[in-house]
Amino acid sequence: MTNFYTALWGGFPDLTINIDELVGEGDDVVWRVAASGTHNGPFQGVPATGKSVKFGAHYTFRFKHGKIVERGSTIDRLSVLAQTGAVSHVGATHGLRLGSQIATSLRTSQAE
Repeated sequence: MTNFYTALWGGFPDLTINIDELVGEGDDVVWRVAASGTHNGPFQGVPATGKSVKFGAHYTFRFKHGKIVERGSTIDRLSVLAQTGAVSHVGATHGLRLGSQIATSLRTSQAE
């Protein structure tokens, strides 16, 4: 985990993270964030491009006796790589479109 965040701040030294949503219940805390920064250093094998990126992430923490005992996260790495030009926008757009279709399908299923 530390290696990824070290690489993230190395690649995007002006990274800004805004907490969009924070929910806690019992021993669990979930937060949704939006991040943005400029690709001014190497990241995931991609040399600096000077391009601005925006991406989202979700984090889940479980606490026991005031300490984190379990952590999970999702970060939209495909979006970051597409915005830096490391992957084609065709592939990224297809992935985003597919994700949108799945989300729409899930919402439809839940409404029935």
